[in-house]
Amino acid sequence: MPKAPEAFPPLLPVIPEYKPWLDRVIKETAADAKMADAAFAAHHGPLSGPTSVPETSRGTIADETT
Repeated sequence: MPKAPEAFPPLLPVIPEYKPWLDRVIKETAADAKMADAAFAAHHGPLSGPTSVPETSRGTIADETT
């Protein structure tokens, strides 16, 4: 029986030239999500609902390093 192929390493962390770009994208995505949440709260008021339900994160980039 053949051995399972080894998984490829994540692409972006391997290429150092992409690190500044990825950091900027993560930062700008978080800022955009905060502005969207603030605009929604200003227009619709604070969200009501059970506090035990955690909010799903939006605007995140998959971390392939773990």
